[in-house]
This record gives sequence, C-alpha cells and structure tokens, in this order.
Amino acid sequence: MLRLFVAVELSEEAKEEIRGAISSFSGALSGLRGLRFVSEENWHITLLFLGERDESEIHTIEETMREAAGSLKIPLRIAMRSIGWGPNERNPRMIWANADRPSSKILSDLKERLVAGLRKRGINAGDDKLFKGHVTLARLKDGPRASMPKIGALLHSSFIAHSVFLESSVLTPEGPIYTTLAQIDFQSRF
Repeated sequence: MLRLFVAVELSEEAKEEIRGAISSFSGALSGLRGLRFVSEENWHITLLFLGERDESEIHTIEETMREAAGSLKIPLRIAMRSIGWGPNERNPRMIWANADRPSSKILSDLKERLVAGLRKRGINAGDDKLFKGHVTLARLKDGPRASMPKIGALLHSSFIAHSVFLESSVLTPEGPIYTTLAQIDFQSRF
C-alpha cells in the first residue's frame, strides 16, 4: 500500500516570495513550542489526498489525471495572495500560503474532475469539504495555544502550473518523504 496524493507544484518565484515573507515574521514565532516548518522541497498545493492505495490502482489514477488535465480550457494560473494561520485564526493548526479565490475555483474544478473520473473508474476518493488552494508551510503540534503571535504577509506572485503530480508520501519522524510517481503535463496549447 502507498499513501498517495495529487498535487500542483509551485514555481521557483512563488517559493522565493514565500521564503521572504516567512523571514519577515519568523522572529515572532521563535518561542512557540510544537511549531514545525515544512521543508521547502515539500511545498505544494494538494488537489486530492487519496490515502492508502494499492499499487495496482496507480495506472487508473494516472489515466484519470491525464483525462482531467486534458479537459482544462484555460491555463492553470495560480495567484498566491497571503500567508496566515490556518484553517483560521480562531483555531490555528498550521501556517499556510493561500491562493486567491479565482485560483482556488480553478483548482477546485480540477479536483472535482479528478474525483468524478476516479469514481467512474471504481475508485472512491475525495471529500465534501470546501476546497481552498493553499500550501502548508508549518504545522502546530498539539493544536492552538491561548495566545498566538500575530503573523501574516501579503503575496503578489502568480504562475502558470504546467503539470499535475501523483506523489507518494512516507511519514518519518523527521517529516514526510515525497516521491513523484507520475507527472502529467497540461495541454501545451496554453
């Protein structure tokens, strides 16, 4: 069994802007116990978490990814707009970089195409949670504290995603190790 997810990777420019934004407020986080930053090479936008899957399903998942990627009628432009506590400031469990609403809508549509395509092929995947495009930058172990430092930054980067990735994830005490199993490029007409 493999722990799988489908994701879009960030451009180097977006990563650079996020890195700079984190450095602007990282001092406010220095005394916060249980905060663990995600390694930069693991930054991505998860479209669909598939959970534990049998290796025999990989071909079907790739086929579905290819179909969903081929159905896009517009370029997958992603605009990153802010960094803050997530899922919200009242119940912070992570620090994340958020995509703007139009980007989240396009990503959500792609996710729904993946879910529908997988279900059509006999693979149950997805959930009914409202999708919000984001990159997890840090996780807060043991949940929120009584008083959390104020953090936040506006982002201005935008990029066109050229591919969708099928990733496997092995959880270790040092953090997850991701391996790319498939890369499906979007239509080159963009």
